[in-house]
Amino acid sequence: MLFIDFETPHRIRVHGTASIDKHDSLIKEFHGSELVVRIIVTEIFVNCPRYIHKYHRVQSSKYVPQANFEKPLTPKWKCIDVLQDVLPEREKGLAEKQGGTISPEEYEELLKKGEG
Repeated sequence: MLFIDFETPHRIRVHGTASIDKHDSLIKEFHGSELVVRIIVTEIFVNCPRYIHKYHRVQSSKYVPQANFEKPLTPKWKCIDVLQDVLPEREKGLAEKQGGTISPEEYEELLKKGEG
């Protein structure tokens, strides 16, 4: 894993072995989570920040899960018509509930406006 701090800039690399568990007891600790990834860390080291562009946060995404907060509408990419048959069962039909599907070209236009 590579953790990057774009404001400082600074980055740390973490090497290890990951496992994924849908039934991990920690799931209830993370609002909106569907599984837990646990890492057995084998190495941690500072990684050269030489090529990190410096940025600062303007605002947090409205899609980040939070306790006591209603999840925003389905992301627009999940409304793309050609993707409907590969979405998880629990997400099929969500596009129709939000006004219908869109084409890849319509999605591209939304991205250009920062509305993806």
